[in-house]
Amino acid sequence: MACRLHITAEGQTEERYVNRVLVPHLGNIHQVAADVRAVKTGRKRGRDYRGGLLV
Repeated sequence: MACRLHITAEGQTEERYVNRVLVPHLGNIHQVAADVRAVKTGRKRGRDYRGGLLV
């Protein structure tokens, strides 16, 4: 791999999209090693939350 890309996502949906679509595309076509991490957006009663609001 010529390059490494770290992607920060807000929540699980974005993380899933990156893993299913972008990582394979970047790796196979552009020779870029990519990974993703969802950031912690909140903490309540000792539990960590990632992502936006659930509707």
